[in-house]
Amino acid sequence: MQQTARPFSDYEQALQWLAGRVAAHAQAREIADVPAESPQSIDERLIQCVWHDGLLVGRALQTVAGKPLTVQNPGDWNHEAGPDFRRAELILDGRVLKGDVEIHLRSSDWTAHGHDRNFDYNSVVLHVFLQQTDSCRHDVLHNGRTVERLCLAPQLEMDLETLRQSLAVDDYGVGEPQRRGRCHETVLSLDADTLAAILDLAGERRLEEKAARFEAQLAGESLDQVFYQAFLASLGHKSGKALYFLLAKRTPTAELRDHAAECPAPDRARLLEAILFHVANLVPTAADRAPLDETTQAYLDTLNRHWSRVAGYFSDRIIPATRRWYQGIRPVNFPCRRLAGVAQLLAQWMDRGPVAAVLDLLWRAAPAQPDRRSVKRMAEQLGAVLSVETDHYFTRRYVWGGKPAAHALSLIGEGQAKSLLFNAVLPIALLQARRAGDAARAGRVRALWRQFPVLAENQIVRLMRERLFGNDPRFAGLFTTEHRLQALHQIFNDCCNNRATDCSQCSLFGAKAA
Repeated sequence: MQQTARPFSDYEQALQWLAGRVAAHAQAREIADVPAESPQSIDERLIQCVWHDGLLVGRALQTVAGKPLTVQNPGDWNHEAGPDFRRAELILDGRVLKGDVEIHLRSSDWTAHGHDRNFDYNSVVLHVFLQQTDSCRHDVLHNGRTVERLCLAPQLEMDLETLRQSLAVDDYGVGEPQRRGRCHETVLSLDADTLAAILDLAGERRLEEKAARFEAQLAGESLDQVFYQAFLASLGHKSGKALYFLLAKRTPTAELRDHAAECPAPDRARLLEAILFHVANLVPTAADRAPLDETTQAYLDTLNRHWSRVAGYFSDRIIPATRRWYQGIRPVNFPCRRLAGVAQLLAQWMDRGPVAAVLDLLWRAAPAQPDRRSVKRMAEQLGAVLSVETDHYFTRRYVWGGKPAAHALSLIGEGQAKSLLFNAVLPIALLQARRAGDAARAGRVRALWRQFPVLAENQIVRLMRERLFGNDPRFAGLFTTEHRLQALHQIFNDCCNNRATDCSQCSLFGAKAA
């Protein structure tokens, strides 16, 4: 491959330079530009995630026109042209209604996007949006029929900021992807060093955005609470992240520390379990369960005794019962197992506070001169420390009263612990170092981030490797650290505008060739 000059020193310059290269390739090969829609906003995709996860299913809703509405089935997420969700099932004003649903950020987007002039949207039976920005009570289809509107802002159980902070849109399906991106040939024309430089800048931007997100939460929270929220949210899958985040909000770490301080040290983990399980509404009651075996009943009785001491402080914060705790996850990741592990770790951290305890572990294990091998040893060491291997009721069971498994399983596995270390502990460590004015330690965090070993790949990583590189073996050596994989997420957000099915919203096209 021909060596290519790298006239960029930061992430924005790298994207501008790459856009120019993509444009030059398009001109040279006379690639026809596909008309692009306006880039889909992250907020709109967030609202699509809310609808997809059924957060409104079964609830008593009301349309803008005042008609009662119940969502029975949100439908199938459509990642191609046309309405956002196909084959939804609703009950509108007592009448069963089946059809498509379109999602927007603003009510006025229906006409702004031309849906009233597009016959492909004649199948829509409900227009859902976050914000009412006009005075209309209905929308009009191409065939002249009117369609009901649903404004989500007053309907959401959790506020938008809670959802934004807890839901990771990267976790959601993106449809059947176009195998090669429009930038594919341009990317393959670059030398490995140039590609590595772009990926490194994108990976560093990913860390900065994580730290900035935590810093924004500090406006109303302590650093311990921000970390605790990130810790719990890291345990969730898709919509479950919002539930874990909400649980952290309703059981603040400062209150947990106060109650734990009044409890003998050996009983603290059980007290914290009792609070987390009851507020999460994950404790079985006599009315909704079969008789329990002796071991299960004894464990439940212990939790209920602890809960009776503190119920008055938390009983008005209990999350409504929902199956979303269990949606789309394997039994080993069921919420009671994860929350039992959380309680075990919090009990260890309560005297000093979570952040002080975790950062002490980090700096004791962190190599002075991080390289790939030493950081891998650190990740393995801390992954073992943060994983919970204790002998516990849920180490051999997945659900209350379930048949005990033959072998014990960690409440929080080493892989989950390493993900927590990378995605929460390192950004918090960077934020703390900057707040303390410790530039040397901040630089060390960035070095740890750059050398961190790879974690499990997800759908976005697989998509972007195929889109950019076509899995060309010449570039396999680029992805030996997790921050390079995180770079693919950043590029997917910033260049692909979170669209996987095609390149119609690519931000690299439209730039002038250098």
